[in-house]
Amino acid sequence: MKVVLYQTSPVLLDLKSNLDDIIGKIHQGKEKGAQLIVFPELALTGYFIGKEYRKVALRLDIHIKV
Repeated sequence: MKVVLYQTSPVLLDLKSNLDDIIGKIHQGKEKGAQLIVFPELALTGYFIGKEYRKVALRLDIHIKV
């Protein structure tokens, strides 16, 4: 199994920008033959969001296409 690990530099609380970056990296990984692509735990929101987490909470009824 080919595994690709990506380190990111997420923009704090900017889901759209961070998601665009992640999707781009997923496509790169797939082109390189990755079967599993791994990102840091807070790649979507950035770190140190504190009480601002409500602003970026994802709903379960929203589906994201990759």
